[in-house]
Amino acid sequence: MQTLVIESTRIRTHQGLYCLNDLHKVSGAEKKHQPALYFQNQQTKDLIVEIESQSDQGNPRSVMTKRGGNFQGTWVCKELVYAYAMWISAKFHLQVIRAFDSLQNTPKTPTIAQPPRMRMLVSIEQGQVVSTQLIAPECMVFDPNKIHQLIEEPGYFNANDYRRIIEVATGKLSELAAVASQR
Repeated sequence: MQTLVIESTRIRTHQGLYCLNDLHKVSGAEKKHQPALYFQNQQTKDLIVEIESQSDQGNPRSVMTKRGGNFQGTWVCKELVYAYAMWISAKFHLQVIRAFDSLQNTPKTPTIAQPPRMRMLVSIEQGQVVSTQLIAPECMVFDPNKIHQLIEEPGYFNANDYRRIIEVATGKLSELAAVASQR
């Protein structure tokens, strides 16, 4: 992903999404243009639902909010960058359009093939490594007792993720009910 630059300011990216906080700063950082106010608009909410209903499993979610850590902030897809810029002003919208256009017209440097990124899960008990396992970058490791906290985290899952969680949970509940009725 090439770097988006507006008014000499680099807009950070994370997991294929753009930092809305960076866009807010470069637009003038007016209080009335805070990302939180943008997300209160019904038109914004409708746009997010439409984007997520049309995205396939391979596309990143349209909005992600991270509190704390290296990637703190609100991260959005390209379509929401355009919509946010339009919400702020015609002038800022035009700057964003031109910044994205310049990315298309910038010659791409050849990339060297990188090996696939992997992560390693290390299990430690009483200070000793008891197992290691390679984990693909798209996989998630969590404490099963904490899944409800992930589901409650704003912006962590998109509409398709919630739909899939409901389908799996309903299926598991049906299986458990069938087993319980046989006893």
